[in-house]
Amino acid sequence: MTKDIDLDDKRRNELSKQMVEDLRVIAELEQKPIRYFKANGNGVFCEVQVDYTDHKRSTK
Repeated sequence: MTKDIDLDDKRRNELSKQMVEDLRVIAELEQKPIRYFKANGNGVFCEVQVDYTDHKRSTK
């Protein structure tokens, strides 16, 4: 059973990396920066702004 969980984690990580790469390509083609998102305590993603001191804060 642990093998199934490990395989799921491995596949999830591969898909995550592919999604990030796709977002980079889209951002480059559109010449727009990638927006930053962070999951809140409920697992809902919210956009965050990055200020010049490299700290992230929620926009909502």
